[in-house]
Amino acid sequence: RRFLYSLLSAPIRIGVVPQANEKGAWKRFSTQGWVEFNDIEKHTVIEFLQLSSILGIRPQYDLVAPRQNHFTSPAGFDSNDLYAVIHVLPQWTYKQWQRQGWIDIANYLTKQGLKIVFSGGPNEKEIAYINDIQQEIPENTLNIAGKVSLAGLSHIISNAQLFIGPDTGITHLAAATGTPVIALFGPTNPAKWGPWPINYHQNKSPFNRKGSQQVNNIYLIQQSMACVPCYQEGCDGHRLSQSQCLDSLSSKIVIENINIALNKNNS
Repeated sequence: RRFLYSLLSAPIRIGVVPQANEKGAWKRFSTQGWVEFNDIEKHTVIEFLQLSSILGIRPQYDLVAPRQNHFTSPAGFDSNDLYAVIHVLPQWTYKQWQRQGWIDIANYLTKQGLKIVFSGGPNEKEIAYINDIQQEIPENTLNIAGKVSLAGLSHIISNAQLFIGPDTGITHLAAATGTPVIALFGPTNPAKWGPWPINYHQNKSPFNRKGSQQVNNIYLIQQSMACVPCYQEGCDGHRLSQSQCLDSLSSKIVIENINIALNKNNS
């Protein structure tokens, strides 16, 4: 539908189109410039930067996190604290890590002297899930789910010692702040959708298609199972499905990466 609209309204059209042997490949003939969609090895950021090149614009590889000129701290938040931001719930179940894992790493970070700040959206289910986890960890934690804007959350993350989150939008936001990010990936292809690292300026994906890896401020953790990444929406093929690769991901592996990230950040 958007291609039809563009034909009617725009004298110059560029876009991302399916590959030549795929359905919809004809769309390239309705544009003055195009980039083929590649779901295997071309990162989304690079794909869209190639569109800028078609327009004669020099690609800029640095992501810019939203900023807030006048930041108002949510109740209970003190920017002078040493803290870690944890984002526990993605939008879809198939990207979700196990509950006990979050409890384990929150307890571990607390023992390392870091206050836990839980981020999240205003959804009642999300807030209740975080409240439930808080019952299993020390009282000195803060739930700011639904209490700050994206720009406000960006400010909070940028001053954190560490951010930990699943394959979801806030993890990409955290990556853009430059804070060390531990990203928990399941069925998704990191080469296509991995969080874009700070100060990464190469015209190739920062990540390989499989496995745990570290690039600049991003510590991406993914099981080394034969089926990973499967590119599917969980083991049952729908958004509310569980993903065995995430359900079986041990907190021990995450804690090992926490130690590496914290030691490097404090060195």
